[in-house]
Amino acid sequence: MSERFKEIVNTGLDKAAKALSLMIKRKVKVVDFRIRVGVGDEKVFISDKLNKGDQILITPLIGDSNGKSFLIFNEYTAGLITALCHSGHENVLDKNAVENILLEIDNILSATFITEISNQLDISIFGDVPKITVQEELEADTETDVFIYIESILDIEKDDMAKASFLWMLDRDLLKKVS
Repeated sequence: MSERFKEIVNTGLDKAAKALSLMIKRKVKVVDFRIRVGVGDEKVFISDKLNKGDQILITPLIGDSNGKSFLIFNEYTAGLITALCHSGHENVLDKNAVENILLEIDNILSATFITEISNQLDISIFGDVPKITVQEELEADTETDVFIYIESILDIEKDDMAKASFLWMLDRDLLKKVS
């Protein structure tokens, strides 16, 4: 794995953390990230990160390269983030409104990361329409052969329980662009 690719990933994750920070008005930082190349073990990669009740937001990548991002909030963090985004408003959020807020957050964070990779590697990749799912319905979204796996943890200031996992399965051909 080239140092340049690691730098691109780190920059993209930092920019995504800053974007979330602006939305929720709390400092967000990347506390850990790992990159590995894997073959056929993506179901294990994603499913060991999940707990019952987690909100899983999936954004497919389209264009010159393929892949998917998985933004995972536990139930507590999903509630905290939607409350912070909604603070100052008097009306109560229904389930549909909460999901829409989470989808927009995913759209912005994924686009931030994807744009960094696209610009740095001079390729044309975009995030497709994100969707929200639960653990039981995840299997169809994790079928692939060989991918780069990027795992990161986003830490939200002022709350020890608030964490988000931002996982990426990227086409292995991206490595050729930075070698």
